[in-house]
Amino acid sequence: MSKNRFTNHPLLSLFSGTQKLIVLIIFNVLFPLTARSLSCYPISPLSCDQIQVSLPYNLLFNDPVANTITDQNNLGTGFTMVQNYSGTRLAQDITAPNSAIPAYLPEALKVTDGKLNLKSNKGIGYLTSNNQINALGVMVDSRDKMIIKTEIINPFYGSKGQQAGIWFGISDKTYIKLVVTNNKIELRRELNDVSDKTIGSANVDQRTTATINRLHTYSVGLKLIIDPAKNAGSGFYSTDGGQTYINVGINYPLSSVSLSGMGITASKAYTGLLASHRDADTPVTYSFNNFSVSKILQFDSSAYNFNINDNSLTGSLAGRVRASAIDGGAITYRIQSGNTNGAFSIDENSGQILVNKRLNHHTQSEYMLNVVAATELAVDEASVLMRITVATDPIQDFTTINWTKAAFQPFKVSEAQGETVNGKWYNFGGFDSQKSSFTPTKRSYGYDPVADTWTRIADLPHTPNGTNLGGISHAGTATDGTDIYFSGGYTSNATGTGQIFGTQQVWKYHVASNTYIKLPDLPIKLAAGQLEFVNGRLHHIGGTNLQRTQDMASHYVLDLDDITAGWKAMAPLPNPRQHAGSTVFKGKIYYIGGQYGHDEHLVTQKDVHVYDPKTNLWTKLADLPAPGNYGLGHISSSVVVMGNQIIVLGGEAVHLKLRVALVSAYNPATNIWTSLTPMPVTRYSGVAAVLNGSLYYTGGSNGSTTFKGIAVNNNAVSRKSADLKDDYINLKTKAGIKKITISPNPSYSNTVYLKLENFDKNEKVNISIVNLLGHVVHTTSCITNEEGYADAAVSKQIALAKNTYIIRADAISGSCSGKLIVQ
Repeated sequence: MSKNRFTNHPLLSLFSGTQKLIVLIIFNVLFPLTARSLSCYPISPLSCDQIQVSLPYNLLFNDPVANTITDQNNLGTGFTMVQNYSGTRLAQDITAPNSAIPAYLPEALKVTDGKLNLKSNKGIGYLTSNNQINALGVMVDSRDKMIIKTEIINPFYGSKGQQAGIWFGISDKTYIKLVVTNNKIELRRELNDVSDKTIGSANVDQRTTATINRLHTYSVGLKLIIDPAKNAGSGFYSTDGGQTYINVGINYPLSSVSLSGMGITASKAYTGLLASHRDADTPVTYSFNNFSVSKILQFDSSAYNFNINDNSLTGSLAGRVRASAIDGGAITYRIQSGNTNGAFSIDENSGQILVNKRLNHHTQSEYMLNVVAATELAVDEASVLMRITVATDPIQDFTTINWTKAAFQPFKVSEAQGETVNGKWYNFGGFDSQKSSFTPTKRSYGYDPVADTWTRIADLPHTPNGTNLGGISHAGTATDGTDIYFSGGYTSNATGTGQIFGTQQVWKYHVASNTYIKLPDLPIKLAAGQLEFVNGRLHHIGGTNLQRTQDMASHYVLDLDDITAGWKAMAPLPNPRQHAGSTVFKGKIYYIGGQYGHDEHLVTQKDVHVYDPKTNLWTKLADLPAPGNYGLGHISSSVVVMGNQIIVLGGEAVHLKLRVALVSAYNPATNIWTSLTPMPVTRYSGVAAVLNGSLYYTGGSNGSTTFKGIAVNNNAVSRKSADLKDDYINLKTKAGIKKITISPNPSYSNTVYLKLENFDKNEKVNISIVNLLGHVVHTTSCITNEEGYADAAVSKQIALAKNTYIIRADAISGSCSGKLIVQ
């Protein structure tokens, strides 16, 4: 065994701190590491980590058990240790041949014909006469209520202390035993070499029967029950093959003996069989028919593993656990811990585990449930690992989207919030298009993609609230797959004629009941931040303060299983910003784009960061595609996950001047952005969703149009997420797919931004603007980066008249062109 194993050796419990240190030093000097590498002397030749057994543990003595204490024929008995004696052996006592395990005498053991024959010795573990030989045992976890049983065939009938039976304890000084002696059954406990010797029912440490006629002619069953919860040890016996057991202490005021203060149920203890002829001169052979240690109540397995698809409906069967009770009592089941946000429920009678909330492998891929089974007398625990799997193959990467229109929203709206639950799309609040000022509305709607209809749902609860006011815009939103959460945002003012630039309010929309539930407030008033749900916790990240003078890096977390604890601060956002987008992909939070400042002073950002809740660390990723040197803001509710990609739709690059129709896809496996077919028109501050495998985008830019995008797989660029980044780029380059994206288009100014894709790396690209007469009206050039991408701009130094133009991009590796409309 290793050096550390002896540090935990059972015998060290007999010594104080200083004594223990001295013993360790002496042991290390006398027994080098190599000499003791496979032993747990002086109680076993096995290594110490082989002594404990898992329950239930049953020995029938039919076949030898490998790696256990052996008998006189070198056959394994099934026991893993022999309790060492702490007293002195007498001259007339048998001397054990193995000095390393002095209490072990294999010549007195024999496994044969389904029996263990144990020849007694004069030694005994009673008071200070601690010189027992062959007290065979195993180590068990003693914290659960358990039952220890054996059967002795025709036990010897003698009057000189001959006895045999079960023992349970931590040493020969502290134990409890149940033995047959002198045609009686005795239950006795001993604590630190002390045991009450009072005769009769007043004895607190002993329970014994009267003489049982012809006991020695029966196969006597012994049953010792250890109950840590009640600190009680009870003994029973049977003479009819175990059909009926009689309590040894039935005629005592208290039938059991107390285990209080013994320490034998604290963690680990030993239990097994013993035999002795204490005061006699002749050994006695006792034949044991079996030996078993079981929990009173026990699961069929201590650990279960189930896989469950993340499209499983609530109420679906996720798995089943089973336990059995030796006492036959009715069993009830409950989930004690690990059930994040109530994702599962359990039938208390059958042990069936059911899906209680919609699952999402991105927000939580594993649940470790601790399940408890209970009867009136006992409890047992088991771990249940729930792995959340993807129900079908993920949507393949794509670049082409066929855009159509779906049902319009009832009202034009901007800066609304939205989430999908159970295949339905829910949109909340935003600016009230029925009012001339920027005032949040409380109106909210649900969309059914099958019926292609919008239906009004319960109004938002945010205060101040009134007949013609209330609601929220610029709030963070998230879903756990079943309910929807809101944090922060702009609320209506008290008159319903304007907005308040921040709130601490946090609400949950309970979809099933169409009601709202108040949750603990954020620590400070915030708006334009992002909210995400991961592993049962809400994360509110970034935003702006109430005065809109500070871009926030704050990151607060609320544990939905412990909401009374309130919001806790976590690692701050590396680049403080607001009006960003975010999503959760495979357990990590992606925080995308955003802006500094507000209105005409805003500066959009390209930064993309990912947060790992396991490490509480942020990491910077590839920049978000955006026109020129700008970034994108006002994408708070327009970032979605589709297959293996994170998709960003629309956004604003320059306040009131440059809104985009861009649709960009990010592959977390390769850290690469890809441009997809843009939306039909530019949009910002709208709400996006994925429903039935299609993209949706509604509202934004004070509109009510709903666009539906159907993805078309493009084999030339569709790649598995495991493909290498360079291979991905080379494939597109070899296919000759060069692309120019022009924005804004139509253009209302002399500044036009270009994005070039799939050219050779570090390649010069010449850009020309040609009018309808074929005349070149402007030229410029740029150099692509290592990935064959480049951003360019047609600056304000030229004046393009209202007309239609062709913009060409020419390089050695190829060319592409696009149409520009100037209005």
